[in-house]
Amino acid sequence: GALKARDAAKPAPTPAPAPAFRNTYASVGANVHVSAAATALPCTTVATKTGTFRWSVWDVIDLGECGVAKGAGDALTLKRVIDAFKEKFGLEVGAVSIGPSLLYADFMNPAKTKDKLERPLVDVLTEIGKMPPAEEGGGGEGAAAVAAVQLSIGACDENDDDVEGVPDVRVLVRR
Repeated sequence: GALKARDAAKPAPTPAPAPAFRNTYASVGANVHVSAAATALPCTTVATKTGTFRWSVWDVIDLGECGVAKGAGDALTLKRVIDAFKEKFGLEVGAVSIGPSLLYADFMNPAKTKDKLERPLVDVLTEIGKMPPAEEGGGGEGAAAVAAVQLSIGACDENDDDVEGVPDVRVLVRR
């Protein structure tokens, strides 16, 4: 009994491809043996004019500060985030949300949408996305002055087909 279990647990003498490996759990007391083969992570592949992109459920797209220079009087806006995403991936943005709060959707009232697109993103997030405001007197260039925000984006390609599996988009917001 114990000798067989020890021999079965020996590693293979030559390297094997990933699908050859298995995760195994055995319990002598409960008389249970479970084995599972490694599987590839499902990915979404999207081909656009700007290139071919492959994403998994674990990916996050990092747009950084979307071209806003540090110390510049320019503030990061929702329009700038949407434009940076469109430029990088060649996909049309149909909706932007943070958690349960919808920040932008192409079917929203154009007057309200225009206001949200033009205002600084930190103001839109504070008002709609329930982001806590920056501490009074604690501004400056420290870590508290910069926040990383993860936005969910719904996008479609040039044929107006929805693109499934677009990962969250991370942007840096200066307060």
